[in-house]
Amino acid sequence: MITDLDLEKLLKLSKIEIEEEKKETYKKWLEETILFVDVLKELNLEKVPPTFSVNNLVNVAREDISKSNNLINIENKDIKISQVVNK
Repeated sequence: MITDLDLEKLLKLSKIEIEEEKKETYKKWLEETILFVDVLKELNLEKVPPTFSVNNLVNVAREDISKSNNLINIENKDIKISQVVNK
């Protein structure tokens, strides 16, 4: 069971301020969350492989391809860069 002291410590650590009349509601939510985690602990997951992603996507970012070959020009030790962003 979550005590008033437990809730106060948690609120202080997380730097959260709640109204006094809502503290009982938060205590109830925390207790329900802890009970749910306890239920999850009882599951047999020995044959379930660990996952880091639920949809198995790998490197979904597009390849960065230049649209212009002459973005950078070097003339007389000066570097000239073409405009990249339109105004």
